[in-house]
Amino acid sequence: MDREARRVKDAIAAEFGPELQRDAMAHLWKPYEEAAKATRDFDPAQRRKAYGHLRLALTEQSFKLFCRKHPTLTGEDYRHDDGTYDYFTMASASLLISIKAVTAPDRLPPPSLFRNTMAAGTNFHLFEDVAAVDGRKFFHVLLLHNCERRLELDEETGEYRKLRVLSRPGFMMLKVPEREGKECIYRTSLFLDHPDMLAKLRGVVVEDVPDSKKNKPRARPKKDEGLDTGSE
Repeated sequence: MDREARRVKDAIAAEFGPELQRDAMAHLWKPYEEAAKATRDFDPAQRRKAYGHLRLALTEQSFKLFCRKHPTLTGEDYRHDDGTYDYFTMASASLLISIKAVTAPDRLPPPSLFRNTMAAGTNFHLFEDVAAVDGRKFFHVLLLHNCERRLELDEETGEYRKLRVLSRPGFMMLKVPEREGKECIYRTSLFLDHPDMLAKLRGVVVEDVPDSKKNKPRARPKKDEGLDTGSE
């Protein structure tokens, strides 16, 4: 691991460590449930339109509450001088954290005015007093996510269909892009890092068993709230 990657890892551990990561998982999980429930009775075309926008708004509102719970973080809506879109970001002493939906865990968000300018390691109003690190005032951390995807066998045709579970995410990744934004100098899966929190959010209950059987716990998953093949 090179020097910059170590600095990123240390900064995340200090300023967005396990406790905050676990709470962030809960704050990202809830908007999925609420958006899916609110649009459940929509026709497919309208659900595709409404679900993504509602989930985004709920996510940003949820993380504003998250920042109020954790005083080391601030959450703001920022609009570039030449832009027409408000970008929500969280900030710590040396981290700028953006929450973005991507199509798969190995993907990065497409280029945007925000990431090409204010999140590219140049000037950002929250970080004027932060000491530069190799010419950068902060590290831009991406919290990436999207719906759970499944394959389901169609018994009539014998073919598998791709389905999305709109009521819960299928992954949550932390990634720090390099300066050009095409590769990552740091990445980790919150699902793999915090399996107990994932089980709690999924509603998996580990039943009490006699001591002699505790090495073989049984899990009872919560019933899915529904599948949907629509896209955002």
